[in-house]
Amino acid sequence: MKMIAPIFGGLLLAACLPALAAVPLTPVLSHDNQAAEWKPDVAYVAGNVITYQGQEYRAKWWSRNTPPQPKNWSSWKLLGAAQDGDYTLTLQSGHASRVDWYENDVLIASQDLNPAAAQTVQLPVRGRSKGSYVYKAVSLNAQGSTASAPMVLTVLDAENYKIGVRTFNFTDPNRLDPLADTPRLRELMVKIWYPASQSASQPVLHHWYHSPNAITGSPGDDWLKDVPSQTRLNAEIAEKEKPFPVLVFSPGYASNLESSQFLYEDLASKGYMVVVIGHTHQHSLVTMANGEEIRIDWNKRIHDFDGGITLDELNALMAQLKDQPLSTGVKQQIYDAFAKCEGDHRQLKIWQDDTRFVLAELEKLNADNSGLFANRLDLSRIGLLGTSYGGTKSLQYLSEIDNPSIRAAANIDGQDYYLTAEHQFNKPILLMATESWVHKDYDVIYDTASSDAYYVSIKGSLHGDITDSTVLARNSKPSDFLGPINGETMRTITNQSVLAFFNQYVKTLPQPARRANVLTFLQGYSEAEVRVKLP
Repeated sequence: MKMIAPIFGGLLLAACLPALAAVPLTPVLSHDNQAAEWKPDVAYVAGNVITYQGQEYRAKWWSRNTPPQPKNWSSWKLLGAAQDGDYTLTLQSGHASRVDWYENDVLIASQDLNPAAAQTVQLPVRGRSKGSYVYKAVSLNAQGSTASAPMVLTVLDAENYKIGVRTFNFTDPNRLDPLADTPRLRELMVKIWYPASQSASQPVLHHWYHSPNAITGSPGDDWLKDVPSQTRLNAEIAEKEKPFPVLVFSPGYASNLESSQFLYEDLASKGYMVVVIGHTHQHSLVTMANGEEIRIDWNKRIHDFDGGITLDELNALMAQLKDQPLSTGVKQQIYDAFAKCEGDHRQLKIWQDDTRFVLAELEKLNADNSGLFANRLDLSRIGLLGTSYGGTKSLQYLSEIDNPSIRAAANIDGQDYYLTAEHQFNKPILLMATESWVHKDYDVIYDTASSDAYYVSIKGSLHGDITDSTVLARNSKPSDFLGPINGETMRTITNQSVLAFFNQYVKTLPQPARRANVLTFLQGYSEAEVRVKLP
């Protein structure tokens, strides 16, 4: 009798939960990175997806012996390049309580399962660059583990989307405009550059197109009407993915919304929703929903930054501290100086509130099933960036606002007027600096960052080089605005650094356990001096 009880107990357990009495069944792994190749003798029905000459197509209706073509009359709809680094892994799992996912033998994700039944599990993978990847899934339960056969997946290249743009006007019902002459609600013009369908047929706009009535943000730039861009107004969104990661961009103080269009287009073509905020009254031109054009009024804005230390005094102090080590005393001098930037603190609060409001409006936009952007914004993958004052705001927001969806931020040549010893840089940051002033504040931020940090100093560049002007104005460079650096070189350093940074820290899903230096390509540029911290 002493032996019957444990044997009976074991039999009872096996009868009730047979999966826990043995290791899980061998899992089977598959992926959706590439549809089957088109064959002429196969009959296809509406909805079938195939690959043909490196492109993916979806059948519009029944067809046979009809090669896919990217034409409106074709029975096939072009979806885009196959194998573009965004795909979903599918696991057919036996009775297991957990599955561990490995990419090139590095654990990238774990998922808890229901051990009472066999199941199908999926893992979205986003943002992988060109190359080969070996995936393995390991299923585990109380009795042991078993691994799937390794599955090799090759990414041919990142997809290059066509580019669309759409304009929105958002009015905050809970906030009066602090910069308006008379009481009115705060209204913002927001433009979104996005990945467009390969079949988009709208004509491309000219560079720095602002609105139907305003050719560009500034009358002095109207010559750009003869410079074509890559952007198409209100084009259809690309079908390839469902939600795209979101980058929220603020241009510099007094610049126009379109001032970094080369960057917006590069990012949108690689699969980002680029949301550009027009901070009303403080950008060169912001157009309201009723057509009212609000241009920056320097007579009214001249006192925006009154109070405390002046910009010249601040820069003089930073120059004095340029070659001094970052001792506790030097850091305190820097904190004390920026604490006196009272006017900047007031304006940054406005821009911070604008950003918070726009993020809330994006949630509504995403939930509107009747709109173009319904369920297309991945608001769990957000990055912040900006040029000059917009870069300052982006880093400030990252360090002050506890929003887990915001994964990283880039500051492109913006002095960090809000800097205090209490600010936490515990998410990845990218700092890009020209030679217009001494970035001793960047030194402090880089030194105190507790997460991945990149600091790129660009020799021969000045503050104007962080916008499209580095290319567009290269034939008439004023020495106090643009530096001697080649404009195309500056554009490449800036745009490719921003893209590589956000590809790793925002687009990539899931995050790898080991992160690499994504700016190694800058070793080929003598103009770029790079510091990288990967704690």
